[in-house]
Amino acid sequence: MHLINTILVAMAVVLLCGCNNPITEPKPVLLDTELDYGPPEFRQGYEDGCKSALGAYGNSYQKTAYGLRKDPRYETDRMYNQVWKDGWSYCYMWLFVQGWQEKKSMHGTLF
Repeated sequence: MHLINTILVAMAVVLLCGCNNPITEPKPVLLDTELDYGPPEFRQGYEDGCKSALGAYGNSYQKTAYGLRKDPRYETDRMYNQVWKDGWSYCYMWLFVQGWQEKKSMHGTLF
């Protein structure tokens, strides 16, 4: 009986420790989704565009965390909208290339 109680307490501790770490946004490790240069609307446009692409074309976990992101404050800002498109394109292509490389490594040469 003592062994069962010890196991139950250990399992409870492990489960509760898992709740201590908040889940961060599930971005790919090698992909920069945020920039540290440029004006605020430039940085926000890139981040929103990139994370929108992750929400549309990422894995299931990324699709759950991200969605279409467009900051209404910059609705008419040309820089924000252009950089949003650039961020979307860059992150979409990054995901495409990663998926291509994974398929190639699993199946050998595709052509």
